[in-house]
Formats: sequence, structure tokens, C-alpha cells
Amino acid sequence: MTDKESPDRREAGDAPRSVDAKHSARSLRARAEEMLKAPFADVDSMSMEDVRGLLHELRVHQMELEIQNEDLRESQLSLAQSRDGYSDLYDFAPVGYLTLDRLGVIQQANLTAASLLGVERRALLGTGLAEFVSASSQDDFYRHRRAVFATDDPESGTTKQACEVTMQTADGRPLAIRLESRAIRDEETGLSECRTALIDLTVLKQGQQQVKDAEQRWERLADAIVDYMFTVRIQNGETVETIHGPNCEAITGYTPAEFAADENLWITIVPPEDRPLVDHHIRQTLAGEHVDPLEHRMRRKDGMLRWVSRAVSPQLDDRGRLIAYDGLLRDITEKKVTQDAVRNLNIELDRSLTTRTTELQQSIARVALLTEAIAHLGEGVLITNDQLDPPGPQIVFVNEAMCRISGYSADELLGQSPRVLHAEKTSDETRAQIRRELSAGNSCSVEVVNYRKDGTPYDAELFITPLFDAAGQCTSFVSIHRDITDRKQAAQRLHDREQRLAAILNTASDAIITIDQRGIIEGVNAATGQMFGFTSEELIGKHIRLLMPPPFSDEDNDYVARYIETGEARIIGTSRELTGRRKDGSTFPIDLAVSRVDHLGLFAGIVRDISERKRLELEVLEIAETERHGIGQDLHDDLGQQLGGLGMLADALAKLMKRQGRSDEQQLARQIQQGLKQAGAQVRALAYGLVPIDVTSHSLADALCSLTDRFNEPEALECSFDCPDDVDVSDNQTATQLFRIAQEAAANAVRHGLPQHIRVTLEKTNGLGILTVHDDGSGFDILTARQAATGVGLRSMEYRASQIGGHLTIESQPGEGTTVKCTVLLDEPQ
Repeated sequence: MTDKESPDRREAGDAPRSVDAKHSARSLRARAEEMLKAPFADVDSMSMEDVRGLLHELRVHQMELEIQNEDLRESQLSLAQSRDGYSDLYDFAPVGYLTLDRLGVIQQANLTAASLLGVERRALLGTGLAEFVSASSQDDFYRHRRAVFATDDPESGTTKQACEVTMQTADGRPLAIRLESRAIRDEETGLSECRTALIDLTVLKQGQQQVKDAEQRWERLADAIVDYMFTVRIQNGETVETIHGPNCEAITGYTPAEFAADENLWITIVPPEDRPLVDHHIRQTLAGEHVDPLEHRMRRKDGMLRWVSRAVSPQLDDRGRLIAYDGLLRDITEKKVTQDAVRNLNIELDRSLTTRTTELQQSIARVALLTEAIAHLGEGVLITNDQLDPPGPQIVFVNEAMCRISGYSADELLGQSPRVLHAEKTSDETRAQIRRELSAGNSCSVEVVNYRKDGTPYDAELFITPLFDAAGQCTSFVSIHRDITDRKQAAQRLHDREQRLAAILNTASDAIITIDQRGIIEGVNAATGQMFGFTSEELIGKHIRLLMPPPFSDEDNDYVARYIETGEARIIGTSRELTGRRKDGSTFPIDLAVSRVDHLGLFAGIVRDISERKRLELEVLEIAETERHGIGQDLHDDLGQQLGGLGMLADALAKLMKRQGRSDEQQLARQIQQGLKQAGAQVRALAYGLVPIDVTSHSLADALCSLTDRFNEPEALECSFDCPDDVDVSDNQTATQLFRIAQEAAANAVRHGLPQHIRVTLEKTNGLGILTVHDDGSGFDILTARQAATGVGLRSMEYRASQIGGHLTIESQPGEGTTVKCTVLLDEPQ
């Protein structure tokens, strides 16, 4: 049925036709049923005219039924639209609607009510409304509920009940609510439910309270304002009398009598800056002109400066001439102060608005910059929605790097699941881990195998983190993709290289040890265990001092710390001879070369056992000492005696020349004798250097004392020896080498430093013998001396110290003197 057909059908009289149609339809149905019951012979007996008439009736009724069906479909569509409209009106109405049972339990609720109470609608159903009513309003709510279900009037129906209560949301926020309820009549159960409207009056109540507060404030302000009225009588354009109102003194501080006594007092109390305005205002008033209220300052009798508003109203006679004017003087000081405060506040608000606008613009610029940065980030960025259940999350954003890594375009990825990047090599366990962590609201970092668009796999490192809104609900997931294929391959190559290097190190005959900046052992090769008697498990994690006896362990640790702090290399980057300690406590000489591995922050040391080399060197040293002793003995015994004999012959020759009176020859003989004497002294000194006094373990102190006495001969040099302890050196070889070190140090100081004082000290501390030679000479740069030929003496002392397992340190700076210290073990380590 169409709209155009409806009027025609109504004009034709639908109601009667409808009744006839129903009756006809029933008749037709009855007749049809009778025909079905009747045998076919009855139909055959009907005339053709009757059959045609019956067929016509059937077609007419068929058309009527089709029209009725069309009307019914349109009615159903309209009803569905109305139902949807009412549903939207119910859910999105500005007022909350609830359906409550007799106990006040919520049976139905619209979205507005759920939002108002701060609870999801599903959680709200089955909850008592009284749970949201404050304690102070529980009684009112109870009486309201009783009144709603007590209005069961069969004839008039139910009556709407209303009340105002204080409620609170799920998070404790207070609400002022007007409840309007009407019971619902049920034919079977009577009044079992009611529909309740929740009208939020919170903002209204707050506004009413603000209006009330403002009214009270303005009432108090109005009560505090006192207006002063006066009347000025005019005659012939001149003031003849001023009549002062009762508040004259309250406003000005002066009484009416004081104004009457001084006719210029009015202008006197006005500050000079404002007098021209007041004079002009008075002249305009006297001239009969319309004047607006004037605001000016006035100084009260008590000296206080106040702002006043001066308003006048003229009085005219029947000829229109000015005969008087009424004036109103109002103290507006508070108003002015308020205006100034408002003006300053507006200025501050403008400034604050400008600042906030600038900050907002900057924030927008930062967001745009961040968006641009993410779009052009070198690492892939992929953002999905929060759907973790099948079919899984959908991609809502990808940057250019993600497209470059995967080979897909942005259009091909948007709307897809990240699973488009997965295939047979992608670990199911890893995917399950991702789902598990994200479901718990946690971030996760994993490595997976992804596939590009062309099917090639690549190793990817993913960092996925959820994003939450202000309510704490997860809204999306951000995934950072990094192609680590090259890194994995490089790591594999590095692993292979480390394996080859480890194999090489384990076949090396020298011990190779790596330590960190604290001196903790991080790795050793197989030769280390063989050399020191420890297993690798016993060494790794221990301090390097475990492999060296004191004081070498402490000093070497100081060298590492000093190098890290100052960059000064003493053993780093050089080879040094030290003493090592085995697991059983025995010591042996080692050659240590330490270098720094900068990119790892480690130090690597190569240790070589030089026991055999030291044994050979000691044999060479003993042979050299024997030869040195023989040469010294020959110089002392043979050459010294010969020089002594020649000296005596020269003395005899001189005496002979004197007896003969040959003075020139005598002087020459004396010069020869003197030269032979000096040569003999030099030979003895040289012989003493080659063959000193016999140095034993008990005579080392005596030998050092004799050495300092010999260096005391120059008048400009003072050489002293100090031995506060009884130092018992282990053997003669150690005593001899210590004496040679002291001799070399003192000789070097005299030859190169030109000192005024040399002090030799021998002491014993904790089983260690310490020999110290200190001078106050010119000093020198140790590194330069080692590199130059002048460093032979230094290397000689270091060599002698190493032969007896000692530790030699030399400290010197140009202009600050030199200190040579040698430390040896006097007792066997326990």
C-alpha cells in the first residue's frame, strides 16, 4: 500500500469494507473448507458460471489479503523504527532512568544512569540503589520508596513521587540527585516495580550556593556603603545655601557646621590634581547642562584619601531655570580597589592565556615533531588495537621503516593482523609469551623470525608495550621492530671467532689471564692452571692478587687503579718481571706483559715462567761477579803494588834531586809522585767498587754503613745510613744484590742529581726487607731515562732485584729528587 492509495481507500470507506472483508473472508474460508470436505463430484456438478464467480471471489479476497499484508509490513517497520528511537532516547537521555523492584534493587538502567554513578551498566544490574545513597539520605530514600509502592489506586493509577537525596559515585564523588519515581502496575503481581528518574542537581545546587554566597557578599557590601546626600540652592546662578544630609560626617569626616564655616572647604578637600574636573562638573551643573556622575578623589578630615562618585539632579522652576540641585556623594573606594584588582587580574589572565597558548602551540609542535620522527624512525614502528582474542589485533599504523623492513606497503599492512609477518619458523612459544605478557598488561621484549613480503625470513627484535587511557583501560599496543639479521650473523661470526681464539689460547704455552677494572679474573687459558696449579673454576671470580705474594699483589692492583683514574701507564702496555705464587704457596719468577682491551673494558696479561732463564742469568751473574772480583783483586794487588813501588821510586828520585840541587828535576819528580799517588787512590777505589768488602747476611748493614761513609768524602754531600731494625737477609746472594742496588742508586745520584743529602734506610716490616735510597737532587723523568742510554743503571737495578725475587720501585720527578725502594721476602711464605 502506498501513501497515494490510502486516501482513496479511506474515501471509499475502509472501516465498513474491512468489516465486510473480515466477514467475507470467514465465509470464504468456511466455504473453502466445506468444498475440501465435499467430494469432487459436487464441484463437477457446479455450473461454469458458479465456478467463475467463486474464482472471482477468491481473487478479490487474495488481493485484499495482499493489501493487508503490505499494511502489516509497514506497521512492523514503523514499530521497529519507533522502538529503536525510544531505545536511543532511553539510553542517551540526559536523565538517568532505572527500574527498581520493591527492595530497591536495580533491574534495568540506561547508559546515563551508569555514567552518572560511575559503574558499568552490567555491573549496575542487581545492585541496590541504596548502596549509592549517602548515610544522611538513607531515611529519605526509604520513605520515598514506601510512598511509591503505597499509591496503588486502581481507578486513578499510580502517582509520581519525588524527593531530593545526596548520593555518591563509585569513586566517592558526591552528587545531589532528585528522584522521581512512578510504580508500574502489573495485572498479575500488582505494584512490583517502579521506574525512577535520576536528575543530577549537583551543578544546579553548586550554582545556587554560589548565587547565594554572591548575594550575601553583595548584601554585606551594600550594608557597608553609606551615601551622603546634599542639596545646593541656586539664586541668579550663584550658590546661596548648601543643605547637608545626615551622612556628611561619615563620608567626609567634617560636620555640616564646618562646611558652613568655610565656604571653600568643598574644593579644599579635593586633591589639586582632581580640582579641574570638579570645577568643570560644577560649572556644567550651574549652567543647566546634563552631567554624568563624576568619580574623583577626596581627602577626609582624618587625612585618608578616598574615591567618591558625585552625581547631581537639577531642580528647575516653571520657567526652566535652575533653582537647586540635589547631589549624591558615594564612597566608591572599595569599588575602585576591586576594579583595579579585576583589571590586574584580566592583565594576568591575558598574560597567562598567552603563555598557555604558547605552551599549547609548543606542545602541538612537539607532537607534530614526534609524529614526524616516528614516521621517519630508523626502526620499524607498528601500532595495533587492543584486540587479543581471535582473529587478533589489527594494525592501525606503520611507519616507513616498518614497510622497508617487511617489504609491504602501508596499505597492505593496515587492517591486517601482525600474524601476516609470521610463518613456519616463527616460534609458537614466543607468540604465546607475547600474548601472555600483553594480556597481563605488561611490556615484553622478544626475538622472533618474521617473513618479508617476498617470503624471505629475517630475525626481528620486538619491544611491545600497551598504551592506556586516562581510565586505565588498554587502548592499543605499540611494537618497535628492529631487523637484527646482520647482528645475529655478526654475533655468530664473533662466537665462531671466540671459539677459534679460545682454541688458540688453550694451546699457548704462556698463561693468559683477563681481569676487569677491579682486578677480578674473568678468564684464563689452560696454561694458567698448569703454571700456577689452580683450576679455572678456582681462579675465575677471584682477585688477581691470589697469584702473587705481597707486596707485588697490592702494588700491581694500585697500578691498574691508577691507570684507570689518571691514564698513567706503569705496567700497562709494558713487560715486567715479577714474582708469582703457586697454589702450594711456592714462588717463582715470571715475566708479565699487561695490555688493555679498550672496547671490553678489560686487561689482558700474558705470564711466562722465567725460572730457567733466571737460573741461567744467575749463573751468568755469578760468573760475572767472580770475574769482577778477580779483576778487582788484580787491580788491588798487582797494579796497586806497582803504582806504590813507582811512587816510592819517585820519592827517592825527588830526594836525590834535592841533594844535587837540581830543583827543576826535583819538582818534576814530586809531580810524578803525586800523580802516582792519585792513580793509586783511583785504582783502590775502582778495586773497591769491583771487590767490595765481604757482604754476608749479617754484615749487610755494616757494608751499607761503609758505603755511605765513602760517599761522605765530598764536602758538599751528606750521606747517612739508618737501620732501626735487625735485618736478617736470607742469603749472601740477596745481601750482595741489595748492596749493589744501594751502590748503584747512590752513584747515580752523585753523578746525575748533584744532591746535598742522600739517605739510605734498611728496615724490616711483616717479613719483608725494605731498602730505600732517597736523595734531594734534581730528579729525572723515568720514562725518558728508560728509553735513553742513561737508563742502563735503572735496568741494572731492576735486573738485580729480579734475581733475588725482589720488587723495585723508582719514583722521581724533575726538581723533586729520587727515591729507589727494593722490597724482598726475608721469610718463606706460610
